[in-house]
Amino acid sequence: MNVLINTYKISDLVDAIQIGYRECLRDRGELPRCVTQSEAERIYGGALLKKWRTAGLIEPVKTGDSRNNMVLYDAQRLDILYSSTVFPNKKQIL
Repeated sequence: MNVLINTYKISDLVDAIQIGYRECLRDRGELPRCVTQSEAERIYGGALLKKWRTAGLIEPVKTGDSRNNMVLYDAQRLDILYSSTVFPNKKQIL
């Protein structure tokens, strides 16, 4: 029996496993549930983060009313958005 496996299907499966693994680590307290704006920009890139914000796919949360307060993002949501973004040479986030 010959089975053809689409490269994109394998990539989707790997992304799903990575997201599940990272969520397990978050449940165990080994990874944070939220990331700061600067961490998110370092991991995913500032342009991609801005694109997701503009499209309404993510919403930043400020930790207070002051101008100097942190801006946080849901780490799982960022992982899901990144895995659904299709572009060549996507870097691994693990």
